[in-house]
Amino acid sequence: MKDIYSQIRFSHLTSFSGTGSLLRDVYDNLVTIPDIRKWDLSEYERIKYSIKNVNRVKCYLGIPHKQLLKPPDARIEINDGKEVLIGKTLSAVIFPKWTKCNKCKLLHYNPWKNQEDVEILKCKNPKCNGRLQQVSWVLISNYGHLSEVPWHFIAHDNNQCRQELENNYLIISESVNGKTIIKCQKCNAEKNILNKKPIDVNKIKFQPWESDFYPATREDFETYIVSVSDPRIYSPVKQRAIVIPPESRNNKSGLKEKILNETECFSELARIETAPPLRRESIICKYTKKFNCTEEQLLRAYHEIKEINEVMEDCNLPDLSDDEYKAFTTEIIDFDETEDFITSHKTSEWKNLPNKLSDSDFSLYINIIDKLVIAQRLRVIEIFKGFFRIKQQEPHKMVKPDIDDSENWLPAIELYGEGIFISFPEGILRAWESLDGIVKRTNEISLRVKDLEDSSFKDLNLSSRFIFLHTFAHLLIKELENSAGYPAASLKERIFSSSSSNLAGVLIYVAVPDIVGTLGGIIEKGEPEEFLSILINIFNKAEWCSNDPICAESEGHGPANLNRAACNSCLYIPETACDYNNIFLDRVYIKGDKQKGIPQFLEFIKEYFNGRKKV
Repeated sequence: MKDIYSQIRFSHLTSFSGTGSLLRDVYDNLVTIPDIRKWDLSEYERIKYSIKNVNRVKCYLGIPHKQLLKPPDARIEINDGKEVLIGKTLSAVIFPKWTKCNKCKLLHYNPWKNQEDVEILKCKNPKCNGRLQQVSWVLISNYGHLSEVPWHFIAHDNNQCRQELENNYLIISESVNGKTIIKCQKCNAEKNILNKKPIDVNKIKFQPWESDFYPATREDFETYIVSVSDPRIYSPVKQRAIVIPPESRNNKSGLKEKILNETECFSELARIETAPPLRRESIICKYTKKFNCTEEQLLRAYHEIKEINEVMEDCNLPDLSDDEYKAFTTEIIDFDETEDFITSHKTSEWKNLPNKLSDSDFSLYINIIDKLVIAQRLRVIEIFKGFFRIKQQEPHKMVKPDIDDSENWLPAIELYGEGIFISFPEGILRAWESLDGIVKRTNEISLRVKDLEDSSFKDLNLSSRFIFLHTFAHLLIKELENSAGYPAASLKERIFSSSSSNLAGVLIYVAVPDIVGTLGGIIEKGEPEEFLSILINIFNKAEWCSNDPICAESEGHGPANLNRAACNSCLYIPETACDYNNIFLDRVYIKGDKQKGIPQFLEFIKEYFNGRKKV
């Protein structure tokens, strides 16, 4: 079969089009991308695609000695009227290999094997000559299996009728009552395909690109026949982290960056400590000439890189939030324009707004925000950790990018962008979250977390401040969508919430896989006067929803009833923008509910500063 090329965005390869997913090629065939063992990257390519200055991120993930590699960046060019592929590509496997004739409904196995024309596949039945289309069902398991549906065994209760893949004798059709039937033309056996659960699990491949069959002896092993459009087929697991100082402070044109970008430079410099004198002199001479620097400068830059690497490899980072929060709240004024983390602190201007606008009525809103920071440049690393099938369950059921954990790297991408960071006064939040009405409402929601099927959120330290911050973040995203012109789906949230670490902040940012970054719309809305208008709108819109009073009085809805006053009209945003699948939201934490002892947040702050509330 001739080669087929389909272009996929980098960001899709770490999400819904990653390893193990089903996607369509240019001829509308369903294909799946094999695990990273099949990517076949040479040592040179691994260095070329390596993401640098991310040791802190790798330390947090518990993979300090693994590389993070970007997907290959092949491109198609036209040469003499023909398509020519330049660069490295990822292979794909056609799946399912079973096809069905659109006329006679006869099943054919792997018709691509002996056909050059992949655009038109014809039925082998000479009386039909219909077109073949891939079947729309696959077999999956809760342990991540993806395999062909065993059509022959589904149709037969016994093995008296022998399976013959090279012959065409099975028909899929719909009965008069709408059921999907698989029928054998040899023995006339037939079954409803969705009512029979495959029992012979030894006939199941783990993944379509694997050659071996894997027996499944676990008691909780379950298989399902599902449509190829069923969202349960593929649930990717990815993680984002922001590159912050000191790693973000590498000058792109500096000596350290040159050392990291040169294919073998760092590894060669690492050998000079034990190399013979002539070899040592040769290595140093090679790179001092290449980088136009002195031996002292070269070795100093090498040792600085080595020191950062060693510190990061020995560290223990249970969470990134503390360091990221500190990076946003610590003002740095000597940024270089090539750095990956550049912030502009607007807190002083924010606090001085009432004087500038000659209006003391704004003081209440000014006091809500502790720090206002514009993130003029961000570098975000997105790592693909694996995927689930059926549903996100226990970690041991997640399929890793390399299946057997044999590779020393993980696929990842770099995103560049901008954002707005705000933090709230710790004293105000501590006083607010200690209110009886708030404590009671949060406890009611916390008790429901144990019923949540998505295990990734069961360990979340759910608190009143987290629900408040998450609700505020969604309102801010909706307001930025209206005022800055960004679609909500392109925005991302980062919630910083911890009473023990005094974290109370929200970062809303946009990031794209392009070093040029974004257009500056969010930066503009981070200016104090612009943000004041946004903040006023946020609190005004939190007061009312078009679904009130039903929305405001809701006792719970969404997964495990973990949302209260929240719905599509007021708080829900596209799931690509929310890290928590649109749960843990409640507008009452902002608008208040006097009958339940919860004050309006603005009223609480007014009383707090009038001395009626004590920390």
